[in-house]
Amino acid sequence: QRGFRAAPVSQENFGEILKLRCALEDMALRDSLACGDNPWEEALVLAHHRMARVNGGDLTTFETCHKAFHMALLARCRSPILLRYCSQLYDLNVRYRYLAARSRKYIRRDVAGEHQGILDAAVARDADLA
Repeated sequence: QRGFRAAPVSQENFGEILKLRCALEDMALRDSLACGDNPWEEALVLAHHRMARVNGGDLTTFETCHKAFHMALLARCRSPILLRYCSQLYDLNVRYRYLAARSRKYIRRDVAGEHQGILDAAVARDADLA
């Protein structure tokens, strides 16, 4: 009778994940945009295109493409350790996103529009807007 256990969830844990994710991804994104080149930009546009094609489709495929897009944004960051932390925090955040989506109070957002805005700002190398 050995089963699996899920880690507990809490508002405090979610807040910590968001705080760290915002701070660390901001650092990584600024460095990535500063070092961005044409191949990076092309890979970013392609990652966005792949994600947009499955938006609203298969959830597993979308999640894979969604993370690929966010990591493509950070790909030119020169700190492998920082990139690993960003990836781990992204994964931790996904769990809370799924839980929040089940709530009746969950605010529906224009996710496709938000991602397009992020892409446009990144291509323009506007770190503050991105």
